[in-house]
Amino acid sequence: MLLTVMKARTDRHQGKVLGPRRSVSATGLCRAGRSTRALVRLGIKYRKRLAPLYATAGLTGLGGVLAASRGGAPTAAVLSAAGAAALAWRLRRRAARKRAATPRVLLWYLATTGGAAALLMTMALIGPLTPPVPGLTLLWFLAVAGPYWWRRRIRPIAPLQETERAQVWAERIAAQGKALPGSVLAEVQDLVNGYGWKATVELPAGDLTAEQAIGAAARVASAYRVPLASVVIERMPDGAEDHAALTVYTVNPLQRVHPWPGPQVLNETTGVAQIGVYADGTPVRYRFWRAGSGPVHDLISGDTDSGKSRLLDALLATEKHAALIHSWVIDPQGGQSLPDWQDDVGWFADSVEEGLLLLMAAVRIMYQRSAVLSRTEWTDEYGTTRRGFKGFTPGLLGMPLLSITIDEAHAVLRNPIAVLLCQEIGKMGRKCGIRLRLVTQMPLLDQLGNSHVLRAQVAAGNVIVLRTSMAISGQVAFQSAFPVYPHKLPREWGDGSSTSGLGYALGPSARPSVMRTLFLADPLRWARSGTETTLEQSAVTAAGKPFATWRRRREERWQMPVDAPAFALEDGDESGGPVLPQTPAGQEAAARAGTCKQAILDHLIGLNGAFAYTGAIARALDVPLQTASSALARLADEGAVTKVARGTWVVEHSAHDEAEDETASAA
Repeated sequence: MLLTVMKARTDRHQGKVLGPRRSVSATGLCRAGRSTRALVRLGIKYRKRLAPLYATAGLTGLGGVLAASRGGAPTAAVLSAAGAAALAWRLRRRAARKRAATPRVLLWYLATTGGAAALLMTMALIGPLTPPVPGLTLLWFLAVAGPYWWRRRIRPIAPLQETERAQVWAERIAAQGKALPGSVLAEVQDLVNGYGWKATVELPAGDLTAEQAIGAAARVASAYRVPLASVVIERMPDGAEDHAALTVYTVNPLQRVHPWPGPQVLNETTGVAQIGVYADGTPVRYRFWRAGSGPVHDLISGDTDSGKSRLLDALLATEKHAALIHSWVIDPQGGQSLPDWQDDVGWFADSVEEGLLLLMAAVRIMYQRSAVLSRTEWTDEYGTTRRGFKGFTPGLLGMPLLSITIDEAHAVLRNPIAVLLCQEIGKMGRKCGIRLRLVTQMPLLDQLGNSHVLRAQVAAGNVIVLRTSMAISGQVAFQSAFPVYPHKLPREWGDGSSTSGLGYALGPSARPSVMRTLFLADPLRWARSGTETTLEQSAVTAAGKPFATWRRRREERWQMPVDAPAFALEDGDESGGPVLPQTPAGQEAAARAGTCKQAILDHLIGLNGAFAYTGAIARALDVPLQTASSALARLADEGAVTKVARGTWVVEHSAHDEAEDETASAA
């Protein structure tokens, strides 16, 4: 007994969780319970298909109850009369709605109802298990189930011929009062791959536009009895408003999974990569950067199991094997959203606190690069010496593109400091080679920190919306660029397989057509292969100690007990600025970047001894002027900054040298 207690204490000390051993019978009961629950769920899911089986079981059970009771036969007669009355009422209702039953259906109703009444009376008299009642019950079940299932079978849709397609259009789409009155379906032809057909929609000039034709996709799908995802209406290549291109798919090619072929999908000259395919087989293009202009931001959204994580895996794999891109990732879910990338990107922040350090470092790199790019002399193609670069191309002056992915962005952007930092990067990062990729389930304003500025910046780049459950998601994300309906995309294909990856994309490919993203089967393989492009040394110096020591901080957090308190933001400090949580894991982060005062000090240090005005600092950090003024006054009292003149500040050499020493020692 003593040894057992000592062993339990030892296991508890080592962090082991030992539960009581289950007996064989208890394990069997648990398995039986799980199997029962699974069967119940399946029974509820397929209740319509199993209706005859349920009716037979209910009739048998009712017959057993009546046989065991005294007045079983009279009760059976009353129930039979009630069933006959219900049938008469149903037939009358159908006739009133001009849906009178055909003679064959009427015969089926009468035979099954009469058979049920006779069978119930027999059961009440002699019992449900007395021969020949079981045989009669089986015959009744077959008589009911056969016609029932036959009428509800899945019927193949016969393809329409060319003349029939035009006739359907004329009657159901082009007639007066229909979706596109006066329009004509022309140049109807089958697709080469046999997946459907295409045509040109000629619209009455001055009455209808191509935009109205695109908006009528749902009614066209209804007219041809196909799902909405199988109808694509687009503008003509010449942009004419009196014509539109129509494609109707009778077989959806997107049901097949299209594998990610490898990092060669990225064209490092144009900065464009393929991320998916449209139903007609053409590639879905995605832009990382525009040469001479700079990187492009992202907004990616979609419900759970819509394929966001697989898309991010493909994008990060493309970046990992690109010679011009360095990746940072923020995953506030502790790395669970993107587990294969925790050790294979330049910086992986697995908490909101660590994410704030990452964003602050990115802002410091942005200003450092801006100073270099604005002062550098260069010679153009005409031999003229010029100073400063207006745009950015990856590789310029040895600077790679810094791509920052923020998964579960709503959790990070609850922090006001994170919102301010992301706004700064969104507005100025393009010219300095820094891009943002925000990933969230709902692209609504409150999920993006209630920042109109931030949403406008990321929505101006690549916008990808996978399957959603709310109609407003597509409208908000695409800002009415084209009418699409991601909430109407199916959750499963007809064979029960997932539709993960279905959605719409707005970027270099701006088609109102359903696409499916490429599928990366083994993200870890691509994460572990290849060599991560490193930042230039000046950017590493600007990022400072937080960048150099992020792995050590993560190891320290991993040494903490799993049941440590969850991170939560405090209300704010005496300056009115929000602060980071004071948990053991957040002590260093809070000491480094937890207050508005520290953010201002870091900003001044990043200016390398240059003067700064109070208003300029407030604008740069997007904080209230009064907050910046109060924080600067306290920094001056502490000797960290010097007030050169009214509203003009410079960092003390001691603070600047200390920051450089920390960076040098970390490197």
